[in-house]
Amino acid sequence: MRMPRSAAAAGVVLLGVIVAGCSSANTATAPEKAAATAIMSLDASPYVQLTESVSTDAVTGSGTSVAETKAILKNVKLVISASSDDTSKNLSAAGQQESVDLSVDYGSTTLGQFRTIDGKQLYFRLDISSWSVLPITLSPSTKSTISELQTLVGDRWFSLPSSLLTNKSVKKDMSKAQATQIDTALLQALTKNTTFSTGLGKSGESEIDVSGSLKNLVKSLEPVVGQLQQLGAAVPAAGVAGSSLSSVSGNYLVKLFTDSSGNLKELTASVTSNGKHVALDMLVGHAAAPITAPTGATPFSMSLIQRIALGFASAST
Repeated sequence: MRMPRSAAAAGVVLLGVIVAGCSSANTATAPEKAAATAIMSLDASPYVQLTESVSTDAVTGSGTSVAETKAILKNVKLVISASSDDTSKNLSAAGQQESVDLSVDYGSTTLGQFRTIDGKQLYFRLDISSWSVLPITLSPSTKSTISELQTLVGDRWFSLPSSLLTNKSVKKDMSKAQATQIDTALLQALTKNTTFSTGLGKSGESEIDVSGSLKNLVKSLEPVVGQLQQLGAAVPAAGVAGSSLSSVSGNYLVKLFTDSSGNLKELTASVTSNGKHVALDMLVGHAAAPITAPTGATPFSMSLIQRIALGFASAST
């Protein structure tokens, strides 16, 4: 299940790579094997839903903008759903026959929704009028611009032409050998100096903890960053991490909560640095929720893109 794992932010990406290697290693400990089982359970049914939220005490200060930012972070959540187009197959066997729906919510209000069908066609809808629930102060001119944009966009689905999905930013494709080399280096980097442990989680659930030093993580990843940069990927050049390593401090901690069968029910990923804390919480569900293409979607033309871009530019001035 490609998109849900990648969209689950750094904690899930980090953990997914770590446990993938641990699950195949002969020397894997019981906590490492349990972590691998938990992550693999995300793909072990035809449906999955991830509900993610972020909390942090890193936003400090006073004033209206600070208060608004804190309120937004407190109430915004990301809901990612995936379904196998053939419900007799689990997501792990779906391949391209998989559809994904991503919703950005504020409380119970949906601000925007994005959907891919079979990994090929992209749809989205933006109900700009619903953004009024956000605790932000707007000028009369901005409110007027938003009203005009709502007239253009409305609360309806659009389909994005496949020509706009073509990625031309990478200089050249990786060969299979290069991809394998990068994967191996990344696995070695992420598993180095990483600690796995288990305990009794909340409500009787089992808990697996994955922790380590941010400085060790950055240092281990530098060679991988250099390899990717040489291939033309949009990442910092090799040496950037090392040159600023002295300023990196703190630790990361990923907690997985599982049921009696080892299936993942909740994941939290936190980073603590310089006395500040940022945490991601992800709830996992497997209720049947087929994802289908929205009916009557409007083709998103280049002229409409230009009109909306002009509207947003006007609102920001």
